[in-house]
Parts: sequence; structure tokens; C-alpha cells
Amino acid sequence: MTNKKHILIIGSGSVGQRHAKNLKDLNCNISIVDPRKDRLDDSIKLFNVENSYLNIDQALHNTKYDGSIICSPTKYHLSQATLLLEKKIPTLMEKPISIDYNSAIRFKLFLKENTCEDLFMLGYTWRWWKALIKMRELINNSIIGKEYHAQYFMSAHLADWHPWEPYQDFFMASKELGGGALLDESHWIDQMLWFFGLPDSISATVDTISDLEITSDDSVELIASYKNGLKVFIHLDIYGRPHEKSIKILGKEGKIEWSDIDNSVNVFSGLEKKESFNFKNDRNDMFIDLLKDFINLIDKKSSPICNIDDGLKVMILIDAVRESHKSGKTIKIEKPY
Repeated sequence: MTNKKHILIIGSGSVGQRHAKNLKDLNCNISIVDPRKDRLDDSIKLFNVENSYLNIDQALHNTKYDGSIICSPTKYHLSQATLLLEKKIPTLMEKPISIDYNSAIRFKLFLKENTCEDLFMLGYTWRWWKALIKMRELINNSIIGKEYHAQYFMSAHLADWHPWEPYQDFFMASKELGGGALLDESHWIDQMLWFFGLPDSISATVDTISDLEITSDDSVELIASYKNGLKVFIHLDIYGRPHEKSIKILGKEGKIEWSDIDNSVNVFSGLEKKESFNFKNDRNDMFIDLLKDFINLIDKKSSPICNIDDGLKVMILIDAVRESHKSGKTIKIEKPY
């Protein structure tokens, strides 16, 4: 990297500190905003930050930045992004865009009116996971022919996510802050869209069924139907142990499957395993690769890898999931923008 970048991080919780460490490893300077002084103090000790602030207005008043990363609870994403992008600061936002579709579409209009769509990037980090990049490549190459069925399964107990703090204090436990399985684990809705595009219709339920002390949802069951006959099933929960992430896709000529247990992508033809692709990369690698692409965006070497329209498609489905749960009906998906 030729020019040392100064990046402003909004939120110094778990993911904010991860980005801070990775940016320092990539030879960037960082400043941090967080309303919690204890978190700011931790970051100052750990990362030798340039400046620290209790609110974003102070940060924007005092210094110019090459880029910014929003790592705050979902409730605050759009108000913070608007302040940053009004000043034409390239912005990487942790997913999802917002709590609902209507606010997300207003944000898209803001980006368009202010000609800053190419300054905004969304952090659905599993798009940078090498095994899933390979899986998508195999799908695009029709390695198993026409796809009939796909299954996404994500299960991880909330109390294990941040073992250093009570899970009740984690924003994921709060509906008001935008926590819960549907919004925070929308990674896997994004993965479905990345693999197959928008479905024709959605049928889903969103519930809180465990004994976790939370106000957010803890489980999602979703069935997406495509015009070509493909059915995609997505299960998301934040109460399960042991933790599991897996994807299986069945087609006319065989099956492709991935599991985070060994992080291999296996291709089956008939009753036999045809190929196996093994990946040994560390989980942090996808965050590093995300930041490298963000720095390329700052340097105008590339367009956003995951852009506003990608995020809006996720929000279309999130709203459809909620509507299906509320009405008990299958919801037809349209693209209204």
C-alpha cells in the first residue's frame, strides 16, 4: 500500500476491534468513535489509535478521513452512513443496511442524489470466504446441472458469541437495536441471492422460541421458490449447540455441499464423490480480503464488491419474511426499484 490511509471506525465492539487490528496490520491509521468510554479505552490500549471520540459529530469536525467503517448496531447504520457520505467519505457498512426495507430504499435514493453510490460498500463478509467463492463458481459452471433443491443451515448459541460479556448486553439480544437471527444472520439470505438471484416467492416464520433472555427473534424458517422449480430452505437460529454452518445443493447431475466443520467443498456425481476442494484459511482471512477490496474502492481501483442493490435485495426478502410470518401466506417477490 503506497499511501497510508486514515480510517474512521464507528463502534469499537467485537467487529470494530477486529477491523481495527486488521487495518493496523494493513498499515493504516485509525480513529474510533464509540459512546462507551470503556470500549474506547480498550481500543486505545490495543491499537494505538490516532484519535478517539464519544460521538460521530466530534470525529467529523476535527479530522479528515480516507474512509470509514460502520460497526454499530443496525439501528444506527443509516443515520451514521448519511453523515459520512454527505462528506464524500468512502464507507464500508457492516450488514445489514437497516432494520427495514423502506428506510433502506430511502438511503439508496440519498446515494443516487448525492452521486456517492460508488463510495458505499456493504460487508456481507461470507462473500469473501474462499470455499463459498468456489461453491458459487461450481454453480455458475453448472457442475451438477439444473439445481432442484438447496439448504442453508446456520445454528449458533448467542451466549457463545461474546463469552466475555453477558449476552443480554449484546445488541443481538435487542429487537430495538436491530439484533436477532433474521437481521444479523442475513448473511445466508445474501448467500442465496449471490448464488441464485431473487426468488419468485417466499414463505417463512420468524419466532422467539428458546429461553434466551432476549427481545429479538431467535429462529427463522424460510422457503424460497424460483420460477425454474428450485426450492431453497434456510434455517437460522441463535440458540443451537454445537454450532453449525452448512450448505447443500442438489441438482440433476449430483450434489455440492460445504460445512464449516472441515471447510471443504465436495462434489458428488451419482453415488460417488467426484471432487473435493479443501480450504485451510482462517476465519479472519475473509475480513482481511474485505478490507483490501475496500481500500481498492478508496483508491478508485474497483467498484463496490457488495453494493447498495445487493443489500436492498436482502432487505426485500427480510420484509417478505416478516410479512409471510404475520399473514401466514406465501409472499410474491417483486423488485420495486
